[in-house]
Amino acid sequence: ARMDRLLRQWNQKSGHPWTLSITLGSVTFQADGVLTVSQLLRLADEVMYDHKRRKKTSVATGQP
Repeated sequence: ARMDRLLRQWNQKSGHPWTLSITLGSVTFQADGVLTVSQLLRLADEVMYDHKRRKKTSVATGQP
């Protein structure tokens, strides 16, 4: 929420013809868990791409 607000403010004030955006993906894990670093990165990528798809859909439909 904070990053979204800061990016909106920057985009409004920047004067650039383009819009800056960021898409992140994160996962939590247990230190004694059984997932490898590769598996955790793959899961984080899935979260990021899901977030990116939802952002594109919300822009296309005008819905948050």
